[in-house]
Amino acid sequence: MKIYVSAGSTEVDRAATFMADLRVLGHDITHDWTVSVRAFQAGGDVDPYHAATADIVGVHAADVLIALVPREPSKGLWVEIGAALATAIPVCVVGPVGCADIWGEICGHAFGEVGAVLWLGDYE
Repeated sequence: MKIYVSAGSTEVDRAATFMADLRVLGHDITHDWTVSVRAFQAGGDVDPYHAATADIVGVHAADVLIALVPREPSKGLWVEIGAALATAIPVCVVGPVGCADIWGEICGHAFGEVGAVLWLGDYE
């Protein structure tokens, strides 16, 4: 399955680990945005327009978006959820119980991280 994993940019390690776990299970990640975030954090020359455009292209290429609800405030994740919902791409919200009240209702799927992986198995 083609998957876009969305998360807060301050949780790049969490997102990268989740993406790696999905790859081990045989899924394709449509865009690994953690590469550009890490480059930016290291002082690299990252074009924000190009990075944001690549993120949305990755969302639109996905069969499903998995949103890892951030522990710290974030903006990009919510834009990516909106892009998925606007184009009828299913969204799975992942986080602690009760963390995604309205998003769980809108998206239709809300799980802890292990539950999301189980849901993907049912989704295929």
